[in-house]
Amino acid sequence: MVSLGVTKKENKVKINILVGLSTAVTLLANLLLIGCVGTALREARVREVASIADQQKLASIVMDNKEEYSVKKAALNNLTNQEVIKTFVLDSRQDETLRENAISKLNQEILAEVAIECEYSQSNSAVQKITDQQLLAKVAINAKRKNQKIENYKLISELRYMLGGQIVDQMLAIDNVSLNMPEGKITRNGNTCIVYGQSYTLYDYIPTLSINIEAISKINDSILLIQVRTESKEDEIREAVEKRLIVVAKAGAKENPSQAKDEAEKEVGPQPASIKQKWPKAITTLSGLMYVVNNEGTGEDTPKKGTTITTHYTGTLMNGTKFDSSVDRNQPFKFPVGMGRVIKGWDEAFLTMKKGEKRTLIIPPNLAYGVKGSMSVIPPNATLIFDVELIDF
Repeated sequence: MVSLGVTKKENKVKINILVGLSTAVTLLANLLLIGCVGTALREARVREVASIADQQKLASIVMDNKEEYSVKKAALNNLTNQEVIKTFVLDSRQDETLRENAISKLNQEILAEVAIECEYSQSNSAVQKITDQQLLAKVAINAKRKNQKIENYKLISELRYMLGGQIVDQMLAIDNVSLNMPEGKITRNGNTCIVYGQSYTLYDYIPTLSINIEAISKINDSILLIQVRTESKEDEIREAVEKRLIVVAKAGAKENPSQAKDEAEKEVGPQPASIKQKWPKAITTLSGLMYVVNNEGTGEDTPKKGTTITTHYTGTLMNGTKFDSSVDRNQPFKFPVGMGRVIKGWDEAFLTMKKGEKRTLIIPPNLAYGVKGSMSVIPPNATLIFDVELIDF
């Protein structure tokens, strides 16, 4: 009798196990079926979107945040409207990977706009794809400081030590540490992480001009580089231009050394007698700057040191070669006078000019670019001639 009771009990347990297994299998099958149906529906939707040519429909799908990633990707592949793609790239709510994919579909002009307008990550991707020299100069001049995400490397080192060197991703590492550390030893609140009572900022956003500098590093035209230097108010950008001019000049000299030598020898600095012969009425200051007043201007006031002035200028070498002109661009040049932002000859001359005054400046090498010159544009020891106008201050 006892043996029979045990057998019935065992059978009951086995039946319950079988029922449980059957239920689990049924549930798993249903989940797989739902998954298969969901996958099939998603694939059908992707195929449907991939066949759409209407740009308005595609734009609607791409900008709809309720659509799945694969569907939006299919729509983006067929989308050609540059303004819609640009809007998608500028929308920080969109998936980062899709935004990167969208950037590769933009033409050069829109890429420049993205590099100027977008946040750091997308701007950096855009400037990498720009090849047009004029547009690179536009980016270098017009892009504002952008907030570059900088991770807290001190925190990374702390977490790497806790995890035995297994840390790769900072955010993931914090979650891993949370699982392996005693409760309360590490906590995270937004951008702040507390490790053993020590508070850390996970990352900072640092304003940077690296987009401008990256654009400068791709410019091979010396005239454009000088334009960037002339129109920029940032010392960091002007320094980057000077370094790039050296690289460009060296590259040009290697490609055509005889031409580079000839250009350098054109301007060794004219003798004072020849300058006086050409500009007999020129006034010479104690520094050696020479100038001729072509238009007296109005009033008695002259700019004070540090005042931002508005000017027009045309610069030529002694042989008549024009190397730069704000007049040709129809874009007056502004700078704080007397602050070392321009060559010494300019600072000295404009501090003594009246509003509306026009002069011809004859600037010796020591008040211009000296023995180094300005690479392939302005030869070493060049005397520079500038026709200038003080428009306003």
